[in-house]
Amino acid sequence: MSLKQKTLNISGTKYLIQEIPADYYLNLFDNSKDENGNLKTGEYMKKLIEPCLISPKMQINDFTGKISTLRAIVREIEKLVLGDEVSVEEEKNVQKPENKG
Repeated sequence: MSLKQKTLNISGTKYLIQEIPADYYLNLFDNSKDENGNLKTGEYMKKLIEPCLISPKMQINDFTGKISTLRAIVREIEKLVLGDEVSVEEEKNVQKPENKG
């Protein structure tokens, strides 16, 4: 399987991001929720950039004072993984198929 990559230029810094397989993303997304089903944003972002931010290799704390940059990178990773122009915030409004079984 060939994973898509994309180069971003944010505030003069180039970032190389890569998508992850669908099952990996879905497990990551589900495991980043609390007991009430609310997304734990910090945990989600941390788990998402680890495999997806290829270069420069950065940890979540490297974005201290640059949270807007982190959010921009995460949005672009979501675009690669989710396809289309759907973000996590919009995902809540996507109709789930009815279980007919």
